[in-house]
Amino acid sequence: MRLILLVLILCGIADNAAARPIYRNWFQKRFALKDVGSGSASCYICHAGKSKRNRNTFGKAIEAQLERKNEKNLAAFIAALDRAVLETDPVSEQTFLKVIQKDWARLADIDDVLKRRKEAADAAARQEDDRRKAEIARRLAGLAEKIEQRPLGEFEFLRLDGTKLSSSAFAGKVTVLHFWNYHGNPDAPYGDVGFLMHWYERRPTDVDLIGIAVDARLAEVAKRVDVTRDVSRFRHEWKLPYKVVLDTENALSRLGDPQRVGASLPLTLVVAADGTIVNYRAGASRSPYLPELRQAVATARRK
Repeated sequence: MRLILLVLILCGIADNAAARPIYRNWFQKRFALKDVGSGSASCYICHAGKSKRNRNTFGKAIEAQLERKNEKNLAAFIAALDRAVLETDPVSEQTFLKVIQKDWARLADIDDVLKRRKEAADAAARQEDDRRKAEIARRLAGLAEKIEQRPLGEFEFLRLDGTKLSSSAFAGKVTVLHFWNYHGNPDAPYGDVGFLMHWYERRPTDVDLIGIAVDARLAEVAKRVDVTRDVSRFRHEWKLPYKVVLDTENALSRLGDPQRVGASLPLTLVVAADGTIVNYRAGASRSPYLPELRQAVATARRK
């Protein structure tokens, strides 16, 4: 006979997940068995396969020692186990306890192998994630090299009141362009917007900030009213002190959409007073003090 090392449901006694550790821990302490944890197949032994009705010889030995009315009684069940483990397995001609100890040791070895495999898989996943991030950073650096020091160009954005805003209006002062969706996505970098609000209220007076809402729905004229409503609601709820316009001419794509290389919005561009893009940065800031933005703005003001 092979005692099946399977899910911890002993002979139908432990009917719920909360009961499983009770029996596993009891077996380990009672018979000095190695702790194999709960990650792989951390129990046992009285039925073949997943069906609790398909009891093996040990399961039948426990059943013979336990009255049905006591099947839910932990003390009675443990007493029945104490008696059953001392009986002889008719196949191996060893006590069930000996067979349990041998199979449990084998399970411990299996568990160690599985743990090592998981650790190796986790390490490989981390390595792949690091490789992916490095590749994205390399591609972003390439985008920044193409975009920085070139003229912003001519664009028209749609204000929330329906009027147009031309990029030519940015001439003569440093302008920060913040491309993001600007509506209620719970996964969005709200912190970045909060940091920008704090910075905007303390910015130099010759510097402006324009939020530029990006949304695939803007490609369809009929859906722009929906985007306008969503962005207006967001701006009102957050009490944004700076202007937000809609990117209806796909300026993001022409200015180096970081999503093309696997990175995420927001995208922040710092434009000097002469219309030159002096800084390209993708992703939300991790610092509330926005050190990269402050440095880029200082550079643009000196230009």
